[in-house]
Amino acid sequence: MSRSGHLRYATVDAVEPALGEARAAISLFLLNDTEQRFIQVFVRRHRRGCARFELASPERRSAFLGKLCHRHADILDPRFLF
Repeated sequence: MSRSGHLRYATVDAVEPALGEARAAISLFLLNDTEQRFIQVFVRRHRRGCARFELASPERRSAFLGKLCHRHADILDPRFLF
């Protein structure tokens, strides 16, 4: 539990690393080469797994693109932001 008393839920990657690797492998398979390269080069290292998963998921794709448009500083590597 967190300090406020609310339950915290662990991510799949924290609970079962093998599932996180499988999820990443599936995501890579579903993304085209341009998307994979964009994520590898421009997205922050700790956000790459989420970016791959959300772009590969038809339900989450539009939400991720919205985040990329409106909160790009949280997603993109600061080396490439001016």
